[in-house]
Amino acid sequence: MDTISVDGSDGVKIVISDDISVSEFAEWLIASDLSDMNILVSKTTADNLRRSFPLNSKIKEILEQHNATLYLTEEPSLPTTVIDGNQAHYYVRMGNVRRFVKLSDDEIGSILTDEFESLLEAASRVDIDTPVWSELLAKLESVVGLQTRSEFEQLIEAAKLEEMDSLDAVSVALIAAAQSGALSYDLGKWAEETGVASKATISRRKTALETDGVIYTEKVPVEVGRPRQRLLLADDISAVRIDTAEVDVSRKESTEPRLAEDEPDSTTVSEQGNQKQESDQDEITSAIEQEIQDVISSE
Repeated sequence: MDTISVDGSDGVKIVISDDISVSEFAEWLIASDLSDMNILVSKTTADNLRRSFPLNSKIKEILEQHNATLYLTEEPSLPTTVIDGNQAHYYVRMGNVRRFVKLSDDEIGSILTDEFESLLEAASRVDIDTPVWSELLAKLESVVGLQTRSEFEQLIEAAKLEEMDSLDAVSVALIAAAQSGALSYDLGKWAEETGVASKATISRRKTALETDGVIYTEKVPVEVGRPRQRLLLADDISAVRIDTAEVDVSRKESTEPRLAEDEPDSTTVSEQGNQKQESDQDEITSAIEQEIQDVISSE
């Protein structure tokens, strides 16, 4: 994402139009020192973010670090925009081009500020139930062990942030646990306590990976109750396809596991908002488009 100069003294106002922009803005926020931001997203984007692990966990941590608040607006088709005082930056994405276009007309910035505040009054706060990323990793270490945490973190961190919404984190967690020889019971406990997945989901994914010959289990006796199952990686595994990601793993090699580029998740739910055209919105959109044309013509 292109960088912009933002003062932030009056509080930055951000509108994010879609899921792709959420991950792009996350990278931008990580690199900035801004705080006290209000961010508006659509209902579709908010819903997708809530169920997109581990992106939601990372976004929640970023929001807390920068004292930013995420709000849901019922207004569809809003442009991705950053408003700072009377300055406004319109985000343009075309092909591989990602850049902000500064709207030089102060009157437009003032109009957008007023409209943002109006939308914010009617918006509802977006709560993300998933623990923040650092807490989730700490919990994984305390329940399953440091080695499994390290394997899991390496596999997740190898994926690009914008692709995390399609990452099968449950299968990655099982692969990491199998690499370290962790207990299936402990992994299920971690997933359920953190809200990542239910024990039933962990069990189903484990069975699927066993059927595919990726992992296997061995019984571990305990003093009381039924024996536990230790997760282990198949000896002849070098790479495996788990839903949307190809994971390069090996019990014999010391090289760091990595994730190849993810493919789009065909199960991602997409909702389409009802178009709502109002005269004041049309005037703002027309003014923004004219500003962009003026900027392009002057370059």
